[in-house]
Amino acid sequence: MYDSIIDQHKLISLNEETHTYTLENSDISFSSVTEFIGSFFQPFDENKIALKLTKHHKYKGKSVNDILREWEKRRNRGTVVHKEIETFIHEANNHKKIIDTSTSNKLDLKSQQAIKFLKNCNIYKNNLIFPEVRVFSKQLKLAGTIDLMIYNKPKNEISLIDWKTNQKIKQSGFKNGIKNPTLMIEDCSFNKYQLQLSMYRYILENFYNTKVRGLYILHLKENSYNYLNCSFEDKKIQEMINYSLINTLSNK
Repeated sequence: MYDSIIDQHKLISLNEETHTYTLENSDISFSSVTEFIGSFFQPFDENKIALKLTKHHKYKGKSVNDILREWEKRRNRGTVVHKEIETFIHEANNHKKIIDTSTSNKLDLKSQQAIKFLKNCNIYKNNLIFPEVRVFSKQLKLAGTIDLMIYNKPKNEISLIDWKTNQKIKQSGFKNGIKNPTLMIEDCSFNKYQLQLSMYRYILENFYNTKVRGLYILHLKENSYNYLNCSFEDKKIQEMINYSLINTLSNK
């Protein structure tokens, strides 16, 4: 089951600078899953939010540019962490060696927590693991990258994990989504991540004939980690797809 996903993964590439996906021998213009989910919520206006934060006691003495640079630094660190984890797992897979945390002490502290999680779960006992797996649907014109795909050999099932390096993962918000399918969904990071993972599962189950068992967020911190179990929001995903399709057709 997993091999067909990896075969398809090799057919589509990601330009990390523009965050655009290109399918081999195809002129399909794909939207990223992140972009698709984000379109159902209010866009994040960095400058507006940063200006508002300068008036908060927590950011006393900091300018808008100071806050923007701090956010950029965190985003860059998140990219580094994802790359380090990906490289570490590929090396472990290539040499067929057990996860060894003693070899990871030169990595970012958050990368070390991811590797610690893999070892604590004895991940290789009954599983094959694949980092940064690209999936897509020609029909939906959507593509995305799964941070970690775990294939359980005895059960012939797949689980998906999303690494997160945020300081906090908010599970509630002050406002809701801006389009019909998300009007009753609070605009917060957890809900968006859950919808993103749900879309990956929807694509795998509907276009790859794959059985997905679990969806998880692994929140990586400096000296610890915790994981959040996500629900499969299949009905909500179908509503979002239908809404997008209807609007696309009406605009033609």
